[in-house]
Amino acid sequence: LVDFSLSDDEVARAKQQERSKRAKRAYQTRRANEEKKRRENAEEQEDEKVKVVMPSTLPHVFAAQEAQERIEWALYAKMPIDTGDIGKFMVPAKMRGRKHLLLRILKERFGKEGKCIPREDGRMTFATT
Repeated sequence: LVDFSLSDDEVARAKQQERSKRAKRAYQTRRANEEKKRRENAEEQEDEKVKVVMPSTLPHVFAAQEAQERIEWALYAKMPIDTGDIGKFMVPAKMRGRKHLLLRILKERFGKEGKCIPREDGRMTFATT
């Protein structure tokens, strides 16, 4: 508020003091917000470090990859393939080379070449050539 009984210098000084108070409050608020944001970021970084936990499906994927290597070795060495390895190899997860390896097993061990064809009932039929 401006008091008209004050001189121009006093009015200017009063306005300056108001601006100064507002600037101090804004600076204190900004510092408090920055401190709060810094603490939240530090907590998020700690949470991210803690969240590095192995999902429950990963051991199965590793077992499937090891089974794939054993199957490939058995095919290379012309040794029998362990049926347990085939079961581990068929775990429902993305795996590079699964289709190729299954087709290789069919070709090398059973002398079969072909493809899967959908039937009318929704199931798949393996058609050999």
